[in-house]
Amino acid sequence: MVDTKSDPEVYGKKNLKPLIMVSFILSLAAGIGAFYGTQKFFAPQSESEGESNRLNQKYDVEGYVYIPLDTIIISLGKSSEKSHLRLRMQLEVPKAQKQQVEQLKPRVIDVLNTFLRALKLEELERPTALTLLRTKMLRRIKIVLGEEVVNDLLISEFVLN
Repeated sequence: MVDTKSDPEVYGKKNLKPLIMVSFILSLAAGIGAFYGTQKFFAPQSESEGESNRLNQKYDVEGYVYIPLDTIIISLGKSSEKSHLRLRMQLEVPKAQKQQVEQLKPRVIDVLNTFLRALKLEELERPTALTLLRTKMLRRIKIVLGEEVVNDLLISEFVLN
């Protein structure tokens, strides 16, 4: 005689369906709760008023002048595989600072030459090379000229051959 209560086939099949349905509903509810919880806590915060106003303002072109720097040509790589980097840049400075920057252009060129000579060819071949190079050069220029003197560095030519 077969005891139906202790038989695993009969006992498992009858009680397994409600267990699967309950666990499915609970996991669905947990997933929905986790989704809305992360949306609430990790959603981007709204911009502050000052930042919002700054983004909506038009760029004041009248207050700045562009000072072209001399073209810089740097030889890179080993003697057997010589490559050259050619850079042409401009500094964006306030009109009131133009005379000071013009006088210190040789110092800026010297700092940039020294920095660029230390670069390796592999660093310049990366996809993010131009952005990183621009940031690093602007930092060095601001050290030489001052934080408020230089607004931006514009790279008009970047040739690696």
